[in-house]
Amino acid sequence: MKKSAFFIFAVMYCCILPHFFNCAFASEAPSNNIAFYTHTIGLEPIPNSYQTAKSTFLPDRFDDLGMSGFNSIGNTNVYTPDTCLDYTLSSCPDNALCSVCPTSSQRYKVISCRSGFNASGNTCIATSCSSAGYYASVPSGQICTKISLGALTCYNNCRAVSCSGYSISCSSMPENAQSVAKCGDCNSDASNCDDNVCKVSQCANGYKIANGGTACIALDDTCPDGYYKECETGTQGDPQYTEAGSACYQCKPKPVGCPSGTLDLNNYWCNGALQCFLKAD
Repeated sequence: MKKSAFFIFAVMYCCILPHFFNCAFASEAPSNNIAFYTHTIGLEPIPNSYQTAKSTFLPDRFDDLGMSGFNSIGNTNVYTPDTCLDYTLSSCPDNALCSVCPTSSQRYKVISCRSGFNASGNTCIATSCSSAGYYASVPSGQICTKISLGALTCYNNCRAVSCSGYSISCSSMPENAQSVAKCGDCNSDASNCDDNVCKVSQCANGYKIANGGTACIALDDTCPDGYYKECETGTQGDPQYTEAGSACYQCKPKPVGCPSGTLDLNNYWCNGALQCFLKAD
């Protein structure tokens, strides 16, 4: 058995390099006689065209926590399935309950949402404004910031409206008023105001705003001191005007009495149209 194995090995060895060696070997026959076998192969000429073998080196791999499917064990890269394939998030979203990838503490996936929230893709959406800590409507007498949560409209950052000086009804008009103005805060669609947040903004012709914007009163038509709307002795200087627009004048002084023996008819007849006359005998 050993002799047959040696014979087979010798034949294979000589055939590996047929172009470079002449191979001669012997095998012991079952009897004491020895037979010699000789095999001679000559070198063949190299053809005009031929190909050479080439080698390609793969890049080194490193342990990437299984993300590529390979893990480093000692000095050997071992292929394992990507256990983080479904963990597509780098952080857990707000109001979500997440699972962490067993082989990477930086990869997450949403498994459920907190009470009051529904999962939508990789996020959790509030089912009501209150579950997110917001108001569903604006509290009375306040103005807020409007925000959108999916299909919900909610409100937060609320404060009291600033409407000092606005105290009359917006639905009724004071006498002689032409228009009223609403408190600025209450013009917002994110405010909740009662009706009494207006004041008079314009009065009818001949009237003015009074009492802190709550009424309209007639314009003052009184002349300044020392001015008159009419003068019996005539006017002098430039006129002054009342708040209502009437002209007022300074009047010329009256003559200082009449000569002795005459009557001052200015005080008695024709409103001064007559002059002083001597008394008749």
